[in-house]
Amino acid sequence: MYANPNVVQNPFPNPPNQALAAQPQPYQLAFPTLPSLNQPITVKLDQNNFVLWKNRLLNIIIENGLEEYIDGSYPCPPKLIDPQNRVQNPEYTTWRRFNRIIMSWIYASLTEEVMGQIVEYTTALEIWNALEQIYSSASMARIIELRNQLQFLKKGRMTAMEYIQKLKSLCNTLAAIGVPVSRNDNLIYMFNGLDKYNPFVSSIQNQPDFPSIQEVHSLFLSYESCLERKHTVTQVNPLQANVNSLHQNKKYQKPPNPTFNYQNNSQTFPP
Repeated sequence: MYANPNVVQNPFPNPPNQALAAQPQPYQLAFPTLPSLNQPITVKLDQNNFVLWKNRLLNIIIENGLEEYIDGSYPCPPKLIDPQNRVQNPEYTTWRRFNRIIMSWIYASLTEEVMGQIVEYTTALEIWNALEQIYSSASMARIIELRNQLQFLKKGRMTAMEYIQKLKSLCNTLAAIGVPVSRNDNLIYMFNGLDKYNPFVSSIQNQPDFPSIQEVHSLFLSYESCLERKHTVTQVNPLQANVNSLHQNKKYQKPPNPTFNYQNNSQTFPP
């Protein structure tokens, strides 16, 4: 076959760039983009909020795809590929940087007192496990204590407002340490403490459309206000009746007869 003279032939059957691309390239590790802390860490770890702290920080770590650094599934790779020739492992460099990033996030969420307990550790996994061992039991004890306070909370001599505020305080404290109280549990705790308010509790439970927590609190305040007004009227009526009876007795009571004390007064005249 003869080449067509009207067609310009490419003097380079294999272009230089294709030829270079066909040659084997040296191994290069694609370094991923370093994660950034997009949201500030506002929760500082203490003895009472470990669950909340853990959830907040875990969300940040998972959001950046680094959870394998704290769950033990990605251990530290060897530092050198070829120890004899001192060839450094690029995977180790990547791992070390990400490990330090997570450690900096953890440090940013600790007080100086807490930080003093984990300065000896060099990996995020070691720090994560140490903090869980130290604070998880204390946090659980606090949760149990608050739950027991809710379970045995009674209105007693508290006003309706004081009782509601106490209930809210305990529920808010549980929510702050990462264990929020559900709507149903909140109302169950409230009703359990109202021993002398069975009519009110029954009226709420028998409603076809169960009201919200805020509506129940408002209804309870109104209910106690009505009870207080009735109690005031009950006390005033007997008192008014006694006053009227006393007034009538004084009106028709016969006045006592006057008494006279006659005395013989002797007069002495001068001589």
